[in-house]
Amino acid sequence: MRIQVVRFTSLVIVLLGTVTDQISRVSAQVGGVTSANVDFNRQIRPILAKSCFACHGPDEAQRKAELRLDNYQGATRDLGGRAAIVPTVPSDSRLLARISTKNEGLRMPPSTHAARLQPEQIELLTQWIRQGAVFSPHWSYQKPKRPTLPTVKNSHWVRNPIDHFTLAKLEQKDLYPQSAAGRWHLARRVTIDLTGLPPTVEEVNRFVADEHPQAYQRYVQAQLDKPSYGERWARVWLDLARYADSAGYADDPPRTIWAYRDYVIRSLNQNKPFDQFTIEQIAGDLLPQPTEEQLIATAFHRNTMTNNEGGTNDEEFRNEAIVDRVNTTMTVWMGTTIACAQCHSHKYDPISQQEYFQFFAFFNNTEDSDKRDEQPLLKLFTPEQKQKRQQWQTEIDQLKTILSTPTPVLSQAQRQWETRLQTAPHWQRLEPLHAVAKHSLLRIQADGSVANQSQLPQQDTYTLTLRPDLSEITALRLQIQPQDNNFVLSQVTAVWQSDTVEPISARYVQVQLPGVNKILSLAEVEVWQKQTNLARTAVVTQSSTDDQGVAELAIDGNTDGHYLSNSTTHTRESDDPWLELDLGDTQLINIIKIWNRTDGGEAITNRLAGYRLVLLDANRSEVWHETSLGTPMPLTIHQPGGKRALGFTDARADYSQNGFPAKSVLSGRLDAKMGWAVAGQLNQPHQLALVLARPRKVGYGQLIVELKQESVHKNHLIRHFSLQATAAAAVADDVRLSEEIRQIVRLPASARSAEQEQQLAQYYRSIAPALQSEQERLAGLQQRLDQLAPYTTVPIMRELAADKRRETRIQLRGNFQRTTDAVTEATPTVFHPLPPDTLANRLGLAKWLVSRDNPLTARVVVNRHWEQLFGLGLVRTGEEYGTQGALPSHPELLDWLAVELMDSGWNLKHLLRTIVTSATYCQSSKVTPELLNLDPDNRWFTRGPRFRLSAEMVRDQALFVSGLLSAKMYNGPVNPPQPELGIKAAFGSNIDWQTSTGEDRYRRSIYTNWRRSNPYPSMVAFDAPDRQVCIVRRSRSNTPLQALVTLNDPVYVEAAQSLARRLAAAEGEVADKIGLGVSQTLIRPAQQTEVECLDQLYSSAYQNYQSNPEQARLIATKPLGDLPTSTDLAELAAWTVVSGVLLNLDEIFMKR
Repeated sequence: MRIQVVRFTSLVIVLLGTVTDQISRVSAQVGGVTSANVDFNRQIRPILAKSCFACHGPDEAQRKAELRLDNYQGATRDLGGRAAIVPTVPSDSRLLARISTKNEGLRMPPSTHAARLQPEQIELLTQWIRQGAVFSPHWSYQKPKRPTLPTVKNSHWVRNPIDHFTLAKLEQKDLYPQSAAGRWHLARRVTIDLTGLPPTVEEVNRFVADEHPQAYQRYVQAQLDKPSYGERWARVWLDLARYADSAGYADDPPRTIWAYRDYVIRSLNQNKPFDQFTIEQIAGDLLPQPTEEQLIATAFHRNTMTNNEGGTNDEEFRNEAIVDRVNTTMTVWMGTTIACAQCHSHKYDPISQQEYFQFFAFFNNTEDSDKRDEQPLLKLFTPEQKQKRQQWQTEIDQLKTILSTPTPVLSQAQRQWETRLQTAPHWQRLEPLHAVAKHSLLRIQADGSVANQSQLPQQDTYTLTLRPDLSEITALRLQIQPQDNNFVLSQVTAVWQSDTVEPISARYVQVQLPGVNKILSLAEVEVWQKQTNLARTAVVTQSSTDDQGVAELAIDGNTDGHYLSNSTTHTRESDDPWLELDLGDTQLINIIKIWNRTDGGEAITNRLAGYRLVLLDANRSEVWHETSLGTPMPLTIHQPGGKRALGFTDARADYSQNGFPAKSVLSGRLDAKMGWAVAGQLNQPHQLALVLARPRKVGYGQLIVELKQESVHKNHLIRHFSLQATAAAAVADDVRLSEEIRQIVRLPASARSAEQEQQLAQYYRSIAPALQSEQERLAGLQQRLDQLAPYTTVPIMRELAADKRRETRIQLRGNFQRTTDAVTEATPTVFHPLPPDTLANRLGLAKWLVSRDNPLTARVVVNRHWEQLFGLGLVRTGEEYGTQGALPSHPELLDWLAVELMDSGWNLKHLLRTIVTSATYCQSSKVTPELLNLDPDNRWFTRGPRFRLSAEMVRDQALFVSGLLSAKMYNGPVNPPQPELGIKAAFGSNIDWQTSTGEDRYRRSIYTNWRRSNPYPSMVAFDAPDRQVCIVRRSRSNTPLQALVTLNDPVYVEAAQSLARRLAAAEGEVADKIGLGVSQTLIRPAQQTEVECLDQLYSSAYQNYQSNPEQARLIATKPLGDLPTSTDLAELAAWTVVSGVLLNLDEIFMKR
């Protein structure tokens, strides 16, 4: 392949030789070009980037003819005696020949790739080569330096350093600035810019009347100090952070992450330095002893979408989230679109695919993994809850001190405990008499083990009948032979069937009805001790009561069984209902009779089918149970003495799969989703020890053991196993030991290390009877601590443990399933290195982003704020500062502001104060036809800013001027009114929502529930994004749909109604009230022509509604609600019309 490339290059050189005459012609054409120095970054790089870099740029995979034109070395490289560019010698530079030749087969760029270069572009390239073909580093990759303030002629116009730069540019272009805006307009402009809301008439009046030289500066500071400042500027950041209250994709389930939104608002109001703001969000969890706030901050990168649809690959979407974090980080802080380098080296900027995945590695070792539970989560507690937790934690620490302190009594007890455990329990294999399964075939092997030799069914229950050769049993042990499939053992029960029938001792009698949506209805329960019915004097309770079927009806002596005879109990329909008799103390029981309900036919009587009769001792340990095989018709008699349940108190396994613990086999209610399983250690032997509640004396009889395997995971069955029993007294202690502790305890004391002795003592104290009360207290406190419900949670970033870290590899064409070389964390080499003494992790990356050596972050930040204020950034492409981005209109001003931001300690309020107090910002926004022609986009700032408000500002302003806006801050998202659509999102929930009530209905738009698949409709009409990805700059449109929204959406109709009620209640004549309405909405005095026009509108509407009271009622009250008392309906309707007009004037939607 290499030889072919060389031949192709040779061919290119030969072809170049055929166009030598073109070079002479080009040189002749430019002979008269001015000798002014050509600026590579502003004049040459844009030409090469647009026309050449796609085939001759940084991307080595797509590079043609081995020719690279984005750096000096590549462009001037010797190509066999020729070169594309020969500095100072245009006639020898083959580049000029190829871009100017008339031969269509040789001319570059090919017409299929880019437009032909214009003659003036060729002239520029020729002059640049003649001047030495200097390749300057890209402007944005050079660290900003504070420039000298330029000298201007009209110096009296200048208010601060910003104006030197803007005025110098105006004077250079023979343009001129506008005069200062009037105080009314300026007050509204700066208040909306800094707080997102208009000012009140009262505060503007005070400002207009303030004659102090610093009146405007004081007014600006007052706006910066308002809490609404943080809410306004948080909206900009949340667009960048792709914040939403849902997880995204088709399902788009709710996500609780609003604590991050509140963190942003608080941080901005606190004027948190931007470098600190950055570090907390990128790596707050890696700071030393991070605070709760710093952990919440890391939710910045938990705003990535997660896909919880069935059948999706979690690793695929975890990878997508990491890609999003890489792209978002570079966009937000570096203003660089890096996404294309995921699949190949960047075509235009010097960022390779390897460097992309080195950057990817910074984010590839966090715990989150596209799971529905959004783990890891940070629990957030109220101040009262925190006080409780602190109190409990103090008690826990005190108890731990007690539990870790040795005493002579404890030491003596530990030595006795160790002595009991010196000898391992003797386990005896039990020989089965019978082994049967419900749905398969079991065979007893020669060694006494049991094997399932049939094809495994979906579920099964194994029943073994055994005759132990022991006089007493303290524990059973299930031994499972190695098998290649997993199993789930749902439940284990054991019964001793005596050959002789003897009464059984018990205190509690329970009738249980296992299952879902069951009703337990009994006519009578009789508990006989010889000739005495103990039930008549028992205390009876049941799980619930319905239809007056109280529990006492089961022991009233009435066995009639007819509901209408008031003879039957009746629970509510529920899961696992029960009825219990407390006999007062332990009693001998010979016979139990269960009487069923007799009315209603089989549908009613069959409700009792499969009930379970259970006897418990005074400690509520099960001593006997029996499951009914049929339905009492009407009576079933049980004789408990022959069978006695062997209750288990503990279950311990050598290994348990995560989420499938050994103890789940002891559950009284079989749960098909639980059980003991061993995934992770297949093809290995396993064992499960089951400790009896008390030693069981066994004489003549049989042991019946049931192994229930009823899991929802089909075909998860045990294949080959055996049962063992022991009579060892210390077995309960032994099975609780981990293998490590077991080995230590059986070592002679003299052979143990100091560490082993400490480990053994610590374990003993955790189970010592003398410390049981402290352990129980500790467990109770710990349970309280763990179970105290937080008022909210927030997903956070957390690094994986060292032994679980992932390896990052370059992905072929961005495919996470096809990878090549491994890489480690690093930043692109075109930029500055990581700061000294920092690790290559997220914390090091965060510090790199806000390092003074970083050429981009400060520029990007100041440009973003400038764009919010002026509608146009100093760099128009705020998302792209690379070679494909626009050049700055005022590069020296951009650098001055960037250095000023860093020198101020990254103080954002200082940045905004500096900009809005400049003469450039304070200009009138009026524009003459001449200026509109010379500066149509206000790129040179010949006037003050004038553009439409954002979606949130439009809604918040309507609520504010109408008196409805709530000042409540923070907490969960709210659901303001929206038109009902009556449809559902694909695979998701309803689009309509339950509208919030009270002041939550009128809160600022930043608190509105933001669902990615269906953002708040009226704000979408005003160009609000769905926030599926990072948004640097919103679109700004003016459409008929927006007018339909503000005329008909319930929010704006309600605002018009509320404003109308304020005007109607105001003092004065109609003209006075109109003047009040204009000043309230437009924040300026009304003009006489406006008053006259609106007066006519009011009069016309008033006359119309006097004769149409029903229409008047609708327009004045729906949806706001009933009218104030003693209100003229027609008058209020007319004021609603006037208010609707005021709230729909073009001026109210504009900042000017």
